[in-house]
Amino acid sequence: DKTRARGVAATHRGQDVDFIARKGVILSAGSINSPHLLMLSGIGDPRHLTRHGIIPRVESPEVGQNLMEHPGLYVLAELDVETANALSHPVRGTLALADWVFKRSGFMSVPTAQVLAFLRSTPELAEPDLQFHLFPFGLTKENGRLKTPRANLVTILVNVNYPKSTGHLELRSNDPLAPIAIFPRLLEHPDDFEGVMRGLDWVRKICSMPPFGSHVVKFRDAPVPGAGRQADEAYIRKATVPFFHPVGTCRMGTDDRAVLTPSLRVRGTENLWVADASIFPRHIAGNTNATSIMIGERAADLIHP
Repeated sequence: DKTRARGVAATHRGQDVDFIARKGVILSAGSINSPHLLMLSGIGDPRHLTRHGIIPRVESPEVGQNLMEHPGLYVLAELDVETANALSHPVRGTLALADWVFKRSGFMSVPTAQVLAFLRSTPELAEPDLQFHLFPFGLTKENGRLKTPRANLVTILVNVNYPKSTGHLELRSNDPLAPIAIFPRLLEHPDDFEGVMRGLDWVRKICSMPPFGSHVVKFRDAPVPGAGRQADEAYIRKATVPFFHPVGTCRMGTDDRAVLTPSLRVRGTENLWVADASIFPRHIAGNTNATSIMIGERAADLIHP
């Protein structure tokens, strides 16, 4: 109702339904879908909205902008000792499943990532700039489908904690069911590229140090150590992926361009708030789950004091 949020229009069991809010609406749809819903509702860059036949209600050009993501690599290493890939054998897999179901023990009772580490890639840094995970198995892709090969593989993940590159989101249409276009721009800033490069160097260091390094036979996809800067750069351009930690697309701040006020209210509106990782003004080190939970708890205090 003009700039006042009064409810949510939804499709429920095939029927169009309007849910009327007694107090207000809280968007908690994540860094991709929250800005998408705001834009569909007429909150965003007026030029972008009118291009898709949406009547602008609140001018907020940074909705869908400032997309920040952790860029990084999934490096496969082959070992000379058995890894969890052995469970791809039907009998071994069935026995492991039985151990978990009946005894709550065995491989399936432990976390997927069995190693987690934060480190400073160079000593002069004030805080860790890289995060590592290690999965005790490795997957390959064939014809667009993931496959578990019968080889002794592990996966070493490394990502940059504080990326400087920013991407954005764009509407494809005003159809709520049409997916939004995502432009990550992962390595647009040269510091992020160099950060991933240092991460690759550290993967090689870890894989050369005993006792773990004593069992590493080879890398499956990464260039061998000493391949040269050109080979490393080509690999990083090809292999760097998002780590599924998108944030920042409904940035909170005290300036007039911020999408949200510090109380999480959508600037220029009444009775409309956002509470999810899209509110981050900058990225954090590590996964976003715990921080998002904290945002939800703080939002509850702010909205319902």
